[in-house]
Amino acid sequence: MIRWYPTVEGARLGEVTVSTAQIVYELHAAGRGLITLAGLNVPPSAVALVEGIDDNGKIVHRLFVKSVRGEGSEVEQEATFTVVDEMGRIADARAWPEPTGNWASQAEDVFVGQASSAILHYLTANVGGGALPARRYGYEWLALPADPLVGDAVEARARFDNLLDLLSDIAQVGGVVMSFDGEFVVREPTARSIELSEELGTVSKLPWSFAVPEATGLVAGGAGEGTNRLLVQVQNSALVQAYGWREDFVNDNRFSSEESLRQRAYAALAARGGGWAADAVTLNENVPGLRWRADWYIGDTFPVSLPDGVHEMMVKGIIAKYDRNGGRVLNLSLVESMNLHSPAWMGNGLALDKRVRLLETK
Repeated sequence: MIRWYPTVEGARLGEVTVSTAQIVYELHAAGRGLITLAGLNVPPSAVALVEGIDDNGKIVHRLFVKSVRGEGSEVEQEATFTVVDEMGRIADARAWPEPTGNWASQAEDVFVGQASSAILHYLTANVGGGALPARRYGYEWLALPADPLVGDAVEARARFDNLLDLLSDIAQVGGVVMSFDGEFVVREPTARSIELSEELGTVSKLPWSFAVPEATGLVAGGAGEGTNRLLVQVQNSALVQAYGWREDFVNDNRFSSEESLRQRAYAALAARGGGWAADAVTLNENVPGLRWRADWYIGDTFPVSLPDGVHEMMVKGIIAKYDRNGGRVLNLSLVESMNLHSPAWMGNGLALDKRVRLLETK
């Protein structure tokens, strides 16, 4: 079932039952898609929230939609909608330092504070309620919550650059994750999970508490040509570190082995003069660890069986979940993030084929 909540005059127009799997399939590709809701008198240019509901009444996904061809009438009662791609729209925005545009020096460009505060500061200044109308136009859907005050301290600078890149950088440095789920959310990652996304920021620090084994290694790769490769190692039950940067791997397509994957990442870090030199982060191969059963990257496609056939989905992120007892990887999920790049990527249960066990213990 989907629930249709229009924002026009605050009125709820109605509710219609449609195949949730069909809706997800139709809307998943690149944040764009078409959906026809029969039986509703929908005004032209309406902006609304569509919620997918499972049999128990639980909301399994939310999509913002905007009418691009309102044809509602007493006779036809039908309309076609296009999904609003929140990440895509923010990616098109420039990162200005503050709301009014009346900054006097470059110092006005800097924000110092917790990661969540910095992210919400730049959102408010550029597309939120505090922005100039010209910069706020088209973002009526964006609901900014109260600052949750999470993440590490950061020093951020807008630099008049791409807004999404700025927010992702802040998220990575500050150890938080951004997402859209009916509103924009900044949160610390849940315990015992690693969440990787080239668009939503990357967990760079997260404490762990494994009983056994004492050291566990995980290397996760993202990407292919022109996108971000992310390397993660869980080391000595203490810390998750992110290795590698976008520019280090821009022209790299695939590594031939896990070893070369690690070595290139470590070499890139050493070349930057960082604290992690190549010989300082060598995995102990004698300690129980993990290896890839198959290589998967952000941007890869994989088949998913839906009621109307098999369709190709794209990996938008990677989630690794660990067993509480012993620290073994239960599975590594390929994530199809649909349109909102929601934190509940795999939680909708609509296509179990998406959840693939990719790792096995050595």
